[in-house]
Amino acid sequence: MFLFALLGCFESTNEKLDLRFDMARKTGSFDAVYTDVSIKMEDEAGVALTAEGLVAKLVEERQAALEKLAGATVGTARYTLQDGALDLVLHAEAPLSWFVGDHGESVRLAARLSLAEHAKGKTGKPAVVVWLQAAAKDGLEVSGKGPWSLLKFAEPASSDEVQLWTLERGRGELHAHTVDLGEDGKPVQAVPWVPTVPGLTAAIETAGLLK
Repeated sequence: MFLFALLGCFESTNEKLDLRFDMARKTGSFDAVYTDVSIKMEDEAGVALTAEGLVAKLVEERQAALEKLAGATVGTARYTLQDGALDLVLHAEAPLSWFVGDHGESVRLAARLSLAEHAKGKTGKPAVVVWLQAAAKDGLEVSGKGPWSLLKFAEPASSDEVQLWTLERGRGELHAHTVDLGEDGKPVQAVPWVPTVPGLTAAIETAGLLK
């Protein structure tokens, strides 16, 4: 997972991040989607959780996401249920200053300075920096629109793919997508696990997690 590190108690087979920045207006927004969310089905004693217990975990995960997004204007923080599999969907907007702090994501507001500016103690120009990294076993697709600059490099020891995207002016959009690949190199398919737990589908709906 390279987009938003939430609690880390769930896994997802696909992650999508759509970023939009306006450097003149000093605003940013993003949509993050975690596809095929799965969580541990047993408690610490190894006993299978009931529908109520699993819903409590899903509520905890969503709350963790909201805590990470504190200070931003959150428009969406919900699950979607498709063919027995869950997705976690987030949408938020925030001023550029929000991206200075560590919210568990791979996006930061930085400052671009020349050596001369640095020597004179100047603050430099604001720049959005997005660090994207995926293991060799994962598929990573990234595309940008606007005046982004891109630096790509490899990690020989781990075979990870790393991309560093920087935006200093104007408007820019960035779309990143990671896909968990199986041993055959093909995308891992979603597992319809929700219907396997009696009463879980109804419990998820009753808890309002799909709104």
